[in-house]
Amino acid sequence: MCFGNHDERVGGIAGRNNGGTIVNCYNSATVTGSDNVNNIGGIVGANLGKVYNVYSMSTVEGGQGSIRVGEVCGNLNDTNAVLKYGYAHSSYKIRTNNQILGKRQTMLDF
Repeated sequence: MCFGNHDERVGGIAGRNNGGTIVNCYNSATVTGSDNVNNIGGIVGANLGKVYNVYSMSTVEGGQGSIRVGEVCGNLNDTNAVLKYGYAHSSYKIRTNNQILGKRQTMLDF
């Protein structure tokens, strides 16, 4: 389980990829951001670099007021950021007032 409390970036592999490369990895753990935590992703919370050949089977959860929550990447922060050859069989939830605001289970292949 990966948990972020008062951080702005939470990810199963990296909270923030700051221009580096993440390749050939997967995450099956639950990734949780507490209230008002942004940029929450199954692989990377905020990507400013390159992400190739990744697989996410995680549950990604954002707390009340959280934005940019994604199965693979919460936020692609840069016009030069790359996200290729990924697969997700994940779910995500966003909570507000202790109720689930958004919930989705999905399979993605890109």
